[in-house]
Amino acid sequence: MYMYAELYQKPLIFANSFYSRSCDTFVLSMHGSYATLADGLVEYLRQFQWGNLAFVTTGSLQWRHMASGVQAQLLKQGYTIKHSIEINDFNNSTTVLEQLQTITSTAKGVILAMDPEDAFKVLQSAQQWTGLTQHSIFLLVRNPYDNMSVISAIIKQDLNISDALGATFLIFPTVPNVMFTNGSGATLVPHVQTKSFAAIQDAYITIFQGFSSLYNRSVLNINGLTLSSEMKLVNSDLSGRSVQYAVGSCARYLEFALYDFRISDSDFSVARHIWQGCDSAWCLKVFSNVEWPKGVVLPGDECFKQSNCATTESGELWFYIFLN
Repeated sequence: MYMYAELYQKPLIFANSFYSRSCDTFVLSMHGSYATLADGLVEYLRQFQWGNLAFVTTGSLQWRHMASGVQAQLLKQGYTIKHSIEINDFNNSTTVLEQLQTITSTAKGVILAMDPEDAFKVLQSAQQWTGLTQHSIFLLVRNPYDNMSVISAIIKQDLNISDALGATFLIFPTVPNVMFTNGSGATLVPHVQTKSFAAIQDAYITIFQGFSSLYNRSVLNINGLTLSSEMKLVNSDLSGRSVQYAVGSCARYLEFALYDFRISDSDFSVARHIWQGCDSAWCLKVFSNVEWPKGVVLPGDECFKQSNCATTESGELWFYIFLN
């Protein structure tokens, strides 16, 4: 497919998958990339001040590939992967629990890279995890066109694991054209279309906006190259919120909603929402306070990414004077 896009000089749009190759001139992805997904995760970790992490993945090649890509970006940005665990048998709850018990308290952020069905089984085991209160669990959602209500229904199907659910966040990539804040900015409205329809709709809007931008700028020579380039520069919904492509990349920065399980409501709801566009930094909208399990806030690291660290363990400063 890539060679044909180059040969015929026509845009090639990946509407429903990551684009993991190096960037090609005529290629665009409606998804983000592993790097941009990692950037969204990093922003939320920065807000909580958790720099030491544990990854729990499946043996699935697709998830392993994604996890390694995200981990590489985290390491580049100064985060530490304390544990990396691969689970192959989710039906053996004893084995899953034993693997979770190996995660030390220093790794406050536990990242699940797996399908929601497997994540649910991990949470069932985590309910018995003696160190659960020392961690927060992040489930990464890959597809911005997934229906959040479906994922939520899978994860919360057993409310008897309320402690594990209360410790869990869902990081959901969102697209302005299919998931957006309303005019007052007070709520986040998820799309209700099927995956395929939402992805095709988003791709169509991107193409339309590319053409419109070229016409508005009176560009006469519209071809595959100019259209591909313009689509990477212009992509916004009717409210004016834009999607930015990473520099030199075929993948765009998505927005990220942080869903928190509210024990009082027995459901996941949006606590925070971030998007690119504030002076090259993340913009933040807070919808509600995090409802911590049993009301106990999980504090940030004492030494977050080697910042605010004491010079010595005792805090004392010694001087040595040498006399000849």
